[in-house]
Formats: sequence, C-alpha cells, structure tokens
Amino acid sequence: MTKIIAFPRKGKVDAKKIRAQYDDEYADFVDDLGGFLWHIRMVTRKGFDTLAPEIGVSPATLYNIANRVTKNPQARTVWCILKGLDNRNIIRHSMLEEYRPLNKKSADVIRALEKKKA
Repeated sequence: MTKIIAFPRKGKVDAKKIRAQYDDEYADFVDDLGGFLWHIRMVTRKGFDTLAPEIGVSPATLYNIANRVTKNPQARTVWCILKGLDNRNIIRHSMLEEYRPLNKKSADVIRALEKKKA
C-alpha cells in the first residue's frame, strides 16, 4: 500500500525531489488499482467488457489499467474505478482489516450503518 508523504513546512524545498516521491507513490497506487481490478475480475468471473458499464468507464480503460499499460490515469477515471470497487465493499473491508483491526463494538457500528444504507 502507499504511504503518506509529509509536506515540508520550513526551510528550502527541493521541488524535484518531492515531485519524484509523489510520482513513485502514484505509480504504486495505480499498480495497486490494477491489482484490485484483476481481483474483482477473478472473483466475479466477469470480463472487463461486463464490468465496465457497472463501474462507468470503457472496457479498454479497465484493461489498460489492469495490465499496467496506463501509467498516469486521469483523476476522473481513478475516481470511477474506486467508486465501482467500493460498491462491492472491497476497498472498505480491505482497509479496515489492514489498518484498523475490528473489535466487536466497531463491527456492530459498521453493521448498523450498512443496515441504515439499505
């Protein structure tokens, strides 16, 4: 997973160094996004042409991101894919499991929110 890069507050800022850090982090993020796309494709046993209308982007776009052809996708594309993946609760559950181990109280809160949504 990607790490958060802190903005420098004082002193001289080396813009090229910071830009390189962000470029590397974004490349890792896009790589993770491609992995999520392959995961959802294998779990649902659907092709990219079936998943694309559900997510809201073209099948070629999904194929290119999943196969790491697209290195720098537009923000709208990333947003649509993340929303499409979140509809299946993949992102929410993977983030909770990795960063905030669930206890009984937090699991009950999540269940209540999901019931409220439905």
